[in-house]
Amino acid sequence: MAGVAFVDPPRQREFLNTAVEHGYFEIPRQVTLEEIAEKMDITKTTASNHLRKVEQQLVEFVLPYINLAVREEE
Repeated sequence: MAGVAFVDPPRQREFLNTAVEHGYFEIPRQVTLEEIAEKMDITKTTASNHLRKVEQQLVEFVLPYINLAVREEE
């Protein structure tokens, strides 16, 4: 785990910021993965890989805290 700056490398952080800024995680989505790829001048496959890596890093960072909170409630 890379500490507070857990989303690394910078291009993946850029992807995450772009996705959030353009509403990718909204319900319903405000932008598609393909549109984010176009905005970043990358292929849809690369965008998909960035997304999966970012999601994995976020889950791995947050999950221990979720598990800790659940144990404290039990």
